[in-house]
Amino acid sequence: MPNNFREGIYRAEFDTLTMQGIGLVVLRDGRVYGGDTLIYYVGTYSVSENVMTARVRAHPYKGAPSETIGSAFGHERNTLELEGKVNGDHVHLTARAKEAAGIGINIKLDFLHE
Repeated sequence: MPNNFREGIYRAEFDTLTMQGIGLVVLRDGRVYGGDTLIYYVGTYSVSENVMTARVRAHPYKGAPSETIGSAFGHERNTLELEGKVNGDHVHLTARAKEAAGIGINIKLDFLHE
């Protein structure tokens, strides 16, 4: 992995045309774990020459109201394909959900702790 990428806990800000949100993501040993108030994320990532790619599954918490979960992509569970640039302690990504190809999402990760 490039010298300027650090594994650890990241604050995640995301936005689509219809919503915005904030969560936490842990990036360690090629694995992604995280969540926000309604969804948890699990997946994999890699970094090569300051470009991060990832595949992440987004799942609702058990018992969360489904009408609030699918609002960004129209589905409760989504598979996100992400790609973007690593710039020191920041990563800027764009993503598409396999289940809703026409909807994009922008994600900004800011390093918090190792």
